[in-house]
Amino acid sequence: MTGILLAVAVANALVVGLVAWAISRRYGPARAMVVPVLALLAAVFMVWRSISVSGHDPLDVLASALLIAGPWLLGAVLGLAVARWQRR
Repeated sequence: MTGILLAVAVANALVVGLVAWAISRRYGPARAMVVPVLALLAAVFMVWRSISVSGHDPLDVLASALLIAGPWLLGAVLGLAVARWQRR
């Protein structure tokens, strides 16, 4: 099961990195910052929703949200870094 989750996380990071790279190349790095901001907002919303609806432990929910949104953030940062590196 861990291998499948790792494969999904890597695939998510690659797809989000590609999207962030494409947005940065086409519209500029300022507009590409929308991708990591959306990932952070998704993590915050997941934590808020889980705590308010089911009353789970906040640290467990935060860990789960970071496991889900972490690859998005990593992919977005890598995509932006590659786009910036290519501009030079």
